Amino acid sequence: MHINLSHEEKKVLILWALIGILLLGLAIFLKIVNNRKSESSRDQNYTIVTDYSRYYTVSNALTKFYSFINAKDYEGVLSILGAKYLSENNINEQNIGDYITFEDYNLTYRPQIICQKVIDQNNISYYVGGNESKMNSGLLLEDKYYEVILNSEKFIFSIVPLDEEEYVGECHAS
Repeated sequence: MHINLSHEEKKVLILWALIGILLLGLAIFLKIVNNRKSESSRDQNYTIVTDYSRYYTVSNALTKFYSFINAKDYEGVLSILGAKYLSENNINEQNIGDYITFEDYNLTYRPQIICQKVIDQNNISYYVGGNESKMNSGLLLEDKYYEVILNSEKFIFSIVPLDEEEYVGECHAS
């Protein structure tokens, strides 16, 4: 089957074919660029923190958390705990002792391994595994695990206690 087209009709057909190819190429290009942006701004897995500045920033957040625990400042502890964790467990000043242990002695926390994952442009999640001990005695009490979420835009953080399975499952560092 052979179709006879005039010179003008061939030009129009070629022009439309070129426009279609350009639009298809542009769509593919935009898709590739968008995928690269989302991959670079959001890690799929946690990676071990090796930057001392990040390590001490997260460590200091946990130090503040423990200072509220040691002072038995329930309101301070509630202000640091993650909003989702508080609402899922219906935690308030009356029942916070069911979720956070307030001892008669002071506690300290020493992070061992910290893993990080970028949640979005302003938030980074850190999974922290470390040891809780009696202050000034060095007596290790138990291993504790936390998620610390830092918001770099608002300069705030929140903390969520984790169990060992959650920590090991995400951090792969134990």
